[in-house]
Amino acid sequence: MAWFIVTFIIGLTGALICYKLKVKGGLMIGSLLAVALFNIFTDLAYFPLPAKIFAQIISGVFIGIQVNKKNLVGLKKMVKPTLFLLGGLLLINIFLGFVIYSLSDCSLMTALFAAVPGGVADISIISNDMGADTSIVAVFQLFRMITVITFFPTLIFPVSKYVLKRWPQSDNEQYHIETKEAFDDTGREKTVEHPVKKAALTLLVGFVFGILSTFLNIPAGPLLFSTLSVSALSLWKGMAYVPYIVKRFAMIVAGAFVGSSFVRENLNGISDLILPMILLVAGYTVFCLFLGILMSRLFKIDITTALFSCTPAGASDMALLATDLGAAGPQVALLQLARLFCVITIFPRAIELVVWIWNIFN
Repeated sequence: MAWFIVTFIIGLTGALICYKLKVKGGLMIGSLLAVALFNIFTDLAYFPLPAKIFAQIISGVFIGIQVNKKNLVGLKKMVKPTLFLLGGLLLINIFLGFVIYSLSDCSLMTALFAAVPGGVADISIISNDMGADTSIVAVFQLFRMITVITFFPTLIFPVSKYVLKRWPQSDNEQYHIETKEAFDDTGREKTVEHPVKKAALTLLVGFVFGILSTFLNIPAGPLLFSTLSVSALSLWKGMAYVPYIVKRFAMIVAGAFVGSSFVRENLNGISDLILPMILLVAGYTVFCLFLGILMSRLFKIDITTALFSCTPAGASDMALLATDLGAAGPQVALLQLARLFCVITIFPRAIELVVWIWNIFN
């Protein structure tokens, strides 16, 4: 318990520093970096699994609050973009896997799993079952996740500005859900009727369904179930409400949890993998930004929302950052959850098929 408190204080300190420096997504990024550095040097950081569940539920709650009858129409149009995103990410995964394979001594199975845009724990466990080197996969997955969460939000805004300047998107505004509607023109949170009652009811619904989902072993279950349950509450006479400070707290918790997973042992032998890891992140950066721009152009989706949807990081992390930075949370969450689910269910089978075909011809 003592080290949990110390870890949280370190994460909170890093979050506040980045927030004061006005870093995009600074609360999560600062907490993540501070705890990661602390754990690398001391190996004493500790953050329990319930913290991850808490962050996922709060993320789902804030996504659900945004849902109303008007933006539900927009969500119906997300089927084709979802299929487009998944196909694009699978091709990127296979291409970057072969790049890693050609530049390192690891097996093709290990290289392909190292490039999977999924969760660190899930992909590491699956890769072990399929004969890959789990330690190498974990190093690549951690490096990708941390760098993506840290740097992608910073890249998304200049890219969005460039795209909007090059291709004005006035016809896309109907798909963009303003996540700052809870604030007035002065930046202060708007007052609502019966805030305590509504907040208590919203959190109760979100946590009950989010916790129940943990017994079903569904990927990102707390995020999915809290989103659906609070969405229903929001559609029912607009009863859903939670003060914004709760979301900020969840971002700090999420960052600290991710940072605590980066341990010193992950750095063993990392010198031989530095170039492949850099190329992996660079490849995902270029290809995913291109994929996001293409998705925005083809399907008339707000560019910021499209770019966040293509970001290869955790579903709940990206949903939290996206709604905090002005993207359409429900759309981002839908696409991210589809990616996460398919990465766990479809990508391993696709990788197995690719390796099987490769072995036949080599």
